[in-house]
Amino acid sequence: MKANYSVLAFASVLLCGLSAHAQQQSLATREWGMLPAGLRTCVDNQLRQEQGTNLEALIAAGIRPSDPKLVTIKEFCLSPAGEASVTRPSFGGPDRSAVEFAEWMNATILAKPVFARAFAQCREVVGLYQDKVLGRLQAAEAGAVSKSDQLRIRTIKDDLSSKRGAAATVACTKQFVASLAIANASSGFYADQLGALNGRLLNNGIKLKEAAASRVDDMTDQGLAQLAIKIGLENFQAQELQADIDSVGQYGSGSGPLTCLLPAEWVGVEPGGYSPCHGSYLERKVAEISSLLKIR
Repeated sequence: MKANYSVLAFASVLLCGLSAHAQQQSLATREWGMLPAGLRTCVDNQLRQEQGTNLEALIAAGIRPSDPKLVTIKEFCLSPAGEASVTRPSFGGPDRSAVEFAEWMNATILAKPVFARAFAQCREVVGLYQDKVLGRLQAAEAGAVSKSDQLRIRTIKDDLSSKRGAAATVACTKQFVASLAIANASSGFYADQLGALNGRLLNNGIKLKEAAASRVDDMTDQGLAQLAIKIGLENFQAQELQADIDSVGQYGSGSGPLTCLLPAEWVGVEPGGYSPCHGSYLERKVAEISSLLKIR
């Protein structure tokens, strides 16, 4: 009889536990369901991007909107940037980490004349490479032997031309993050830095703003001056940059820094193709950041 009582007691405790969890699930379902659809979508996006989970999993675990661990995500999703992340069609808009990094970069880096000049110089140098790419495409269009090839090349050329300014900003932002060496790559080479950073971002192994701010805060005046030189591409010899520009193929094929820094579509890297300089997650993140930068 004692054994039967023990079994009944255990079953009673188990059923109470299951009932409590079911009650928490029910409360979570109801409370999340009362929130606007856009807010729920934003929270779900942020959970997927930052924590590798989703809103459905939270509800299944009985986690309600009032949970303290969700405060920062909810604050972002209630902000204008969070609302835009739901309404923008591409990638769902910039996520919270991209917005925070861009805001920090605008206030700490681009607001300073020395860095504003460095970014302007970087964009000018990148523009020379872009001129060469577009020139080669123009020549290929003129030399096309079929109308279909001519139309295809013209479409590519026009598409790249429309993205020229944005692509230059992306390139210089990649140069900035590579120069900070925050990914702890095996070497200081920009391709290694960008490849390692893509991996760490993909695995949520780095908080971009915090890592960048910590590195910049630790720099002396001399270190900041060196950073501006790197951003402006002054650390590369003029002949090295010129060789990179001259080596551009029809869609870009040089092996130098500019080929590494420009977005993949400018240098002939197919979507999903391997390139340590053009990791898909890094490309997406930098494009989101660049769209929010205040470039003079």
